[in-house]
Amino acid sequence: MASVDRRLSEHWSVQAAFGNSGTLQPKGGMIDFGNPESLRGALRHTQRSWINMRASGVLPAVGTRVSGSYMMTDYRAALPAHRYMTMRQSPDLGLNLQVRQPLPVGGMFAGRLEAVAELRNLLQQGYLPLQGTNGRRIVLLPSPRTVRGGLAFIF
Repeated sequence: MASVDRRLSEHWSVQAAFGNSGTLQPKGGMIDFGNPESLRGALRHTQRSWINMRASGVLPAVGTRVSGSYMMTDYRAALPAHRYMTMRQSPDLGLNLQVRQPLPVGGMFAGRLEAVAELRNLLQQGYLPLQGTNGRRIVLLPSPRTVRGGLAFIF
């Protein structure tokens, strides 16, 4: 993976990353659901390139932090989600949005409180349907569409 980060202003920046990863791609055969070897045999290892674009920033008047990203790749293969602890950016499949809003705590805590909303893989990209011999179907979900929200206490 290679990435570049560009600060647009005091509050906004954009990042771009490019990488090449191992993936699993369906071969197109039928799967016998009672046989794990059948599933292994229905998938083959491939390499796929991807490009991830991300924009993030802070709305200075209210302190809201906003970020959005989109990964472009060949979605006919299951690309695993990678987490890099040493990097500021971790590429996520599809279209992703995150909003973090600081909340006033009035000196009650020795930290800060934030409301968090995350929308991941909004376009449901990367879903791979596999057909079974008994007419049933399974779907490989390397990154399911999720909507999350909550409160975060940062100390």
